[in-house]
Amino acid sequence: MFSEEEIQEIAIEVAKILAKDIYGDALKPGMKQIGLALETVAKLGNTVLTPIMLLNEGARMVRDSILDRWQDKMKVLPEANIKSIDGEIAIPALKSLEYTTSDELVELFLNLLTSASDNRKEGIVHPAFVNIITELSPDEARMLKFMKYENQPICTVHVRVIYNDNSYSDHYHSTTIFDCNEALSFKNNSKAYLENLKRLGLIRQWGIPRGVEQYEIIEAFLEPSKNVIEAEKEGYKNVKFVRGYLDFTEFGNNFINSCLPNE
Repeated sequence: MFSEEEIQEIAIEVAKILAKDIYGDALKPGMKQIGLALETVAKLGNTVLTPIMLLNEGARMVRDSILDRWQDKMKVLPEANIKSIDGEIAIPALKSLEYTTSDELVELFLNLLTSASDNRKEGIVHPAFVNIITELSPDEARMLKFMKYENQPICTVHVRVIYNDNSYSDHYHSTTIFDCNEALSFKNNSKAYLENLKRLGLIRQWGIPRGVEQYEIIEAFLEPSKNVIEAEKEGYKNVKFVRGYLDFTEFGNNFINSCLPNE
């Protein structure tokens, strides 16, 4: 472990590089915690603490704002619970913050860095989470927030054709993300967003939750398509709606508990 003086030096260097080169920043609440958390990176002598892309005044203002947000998160962590962030998380996350412009994604990175500094979350923070954030769009981050904070799964409905030999095929399907639709910048991409969240292993299709009124909304939307299939019924014995829902995987729960802490 570093001495108190060495931790203070790390905090000073972080303040100089990430903020405005003001040594006094190291004395702000949260900076000592950041110094403790970046022990491992400092020991590696890694150049991640020397950003090369953010050189102009406007970029420094953005960087300073990010540092202030990180300090606010870190200052509430008791020193007894702070651990050094593993280099495979700290280095790519800090580098990614150099060019991330989306406020939603910056928030995910800062929450991840904070969780990776907390020994109480040591068992759930995974190095893959950094890459996952880089593969998310801001809209997808909003969808994840909605699912967690509203405690709402994403309902799905398929129009299923059941053939005479009891095999079946799903022809039409739709989902609704309810109130979250209002928060999306590109609402027409919602299905593609869900496919990406599934690809990343954060959500998956599950069975049928009970008492979710949104199923009726989806089924009313799909009813005309179902009627067309039934009118052409030939070679199969039934057409019906099949309900399901998308919710977090165990890996996805670890991700949101690391990157979207409880409000």
